[in-house]
Amino acid sequence: MSGTPFRASPGLGLFIVCAHAAAGAAAWISISGAAGAAIGLLAMVAGGLAARGRALLLAPDSPSSLAFSAAGELRIVDRIGRNWVPVVHAPRYVSRWLVILPASGPAGRVRRLLVTRDMLPAEPFRRLRIWALWGAAAQLVAN
Repeated sequence: MSGTPFRASPGLGLFIVCAHAAAGAAAWISISGAAGAAIGLLAMVAGGLAARGRALLLAPDSPSSLAFSAAGELRIVDRIGRNWVPVVHAPRYVSRWLVILPASGPAGRVRRLLVTRDMLPAEPFRRLRIWALWGAAAQLVAN
């Protein structure tokens, strides 16, 4: 099944890094000494790792493409080639710019699938928004 490839989102990556840098700076200012500096540095490293996986899509379990089957089922392919159908949990967040789906992946763990407007072309992003609002409703009721 061919799907629509995800694109990296530099804007989201920059936002994640800046938010973690602000948290790190706040920790460094609030906690004096080496402990504050260490916590601040750890927050900045966590921001870089989060941006790498969520926005730049470079982590092994980052999504690489999505497709909708004829039955309306969402399928995700990750960077290591796993093709899986996410089991969506509540609550979902859908807006004009962002879709966040808490979903069980192939390993059974729940992770949040975060898709911004610049990660997909306009039509697949619109379809994902509609699916997130209405297509997953039956799946939520069944679980």
